[in-house]
Amino acid sequence: MRTDLNPRYKILRDIVNTRPVTHITGHSLGAATVGQFLANNPHLPVTAHLHGWPTVGQNTDTRITSFAGHFDPVAVGDFSAQRRWMLYPHSYSGSDAHF
Repeated sequence: MRTDLNPRYKILRDIVNTRPVTHITGHSLGAATVGQFLANNPHLPVTAHLHGWPTVGQNTDTRITSFAGHFDPVAVGDFSAQRRWMLYPHSYSGSDAHF
């Protein structure tokens, strides 16, 4: 998925370029956008919480913590996700930017 072409990617890039950001939260497509943004910008000193991240594989970026429900079809390939049963609480509080 080319999330770097998504309008959310441009919005995130503009936010990071105009103000200090230390933590980003994303959900679903927003999580994919944040994940791609961090992969493209390995120098950024930010952390991210990604909920329902539609990715496949094991995450190696220590800035990212991902979460998913046990039966979340979107995040089934996120092997790094901390799994929660049924509806799991996720919050945007404490984030400088959320998608």
